[in-house]
Amino acid sequence: MRVTHFHRAKCKGISIERLFKHIRSAVSYKIEIKVCYLPFGGTNPFCLLFNIIWAAFHQGEINHITGDCHYIALGLSRKNTILTIHDCVNLHKLKGLKRKIHKLLWYYLPCKCAKVITVISDFSRQELINELPWTSDKVQVIHNCVDPEFSKKPFQNKPGKPVILQIGTKQNKNLDMVANALNGLECHLRIIGPLNETQLTMLKEYKIDYSNTSNISDKQLQIEFEKSDILLFVSTYEGFGLPIIEAQAIGRPVITSNLEPMVEIAGDGACIVDPSNADSIRKGLLLIINDLTYKNKITNSGIQNVKRFQTNKITAHYTALYRKILKIS
Repeated sequence: MRVTHFHRAKCKGISIERLFKHIRSAVSYKIEIKVCYLPFGGTNPFCLLFNIIWAAFHQGEINHITGDCHYIALGLSRKNTILTIHDCVNLHKLKGLKRKIHKLLWYYLPCKCAKVITVISDFSRQELINELPWTSDKVQVIHNCVDPEFSKKPFQNKPGKPVILQIGTKQNKNLDMVANALNGLECHLRIIGPLNETQLTMLKEYKIDYSNTSNISDKQLQIEFEKSDILLFVSTYEGFGLPIIEAQAIGRPVITSNLEPMVEIAGDGACIVDPSNADSIRKGLLLIINDLTYKNKITNSGIQNVKRFQTNKITAHYTALYRKILKIS
């Protein structure tokens, strides 16, 4: 079986590519997967057209669009193309004509052209169906997998303040509410992601003890989880919420939002709080810091929960889908 994984043009955002790299590492030797990065990024109409034509000449027995370049489905065979959609975030951001064009090129036409659509959470599935009700018969959920390198590490016994890990600095990552919640608490906030001037000013005003890094490797990210005491992931919007299961795999307690898909992904292995309420976030932090029994309970539940997202299990779902499309029993 020959499968082509189509990736967007190489760029700073590598989360999708990283996930499918893990999946490829676990596939059967009977499946040959070719990786194709699109030659052009951006949304220039000429670049989009060239990418569609280019993709048409790089097809396999199975064409799998792994995400964020949905429009190339227009150049691929309908009978053997899988489209993976991670979220509908741009449909929330855009308005007017821009939204209509984006919906047409990134969702409506690609979904028409794909044999099967996969999404990474029940939340993403429902979002897509709300936008395009007719997709309900061809969409199925296959979760993201956790990097197999992320495995349980004991807490480092160190004096001083607990280290609270914050992954991401975009608006949906809710850093302003996090800073509000941490105001006056004896803790250190470790922030992964670039900070803008507004965020720097806000952290200073709330007198947050913090440190910051960005553009780190997978291994460095793993080390950040190991050095932390708590993952604080109170995002207001996600398609999945990968840091949740990465922290659970390392064996760190998680605080996350009472929104989907975070609740779906975290299972019983997290402290659930209201991301729009600083007091709720603060109470969750204090509960974990002060109640060792509760901390151990959600940490152990997290370690069990992450088994749902092991690479071999997620790879098996994709393999079964590839075989079904080719009608291989």
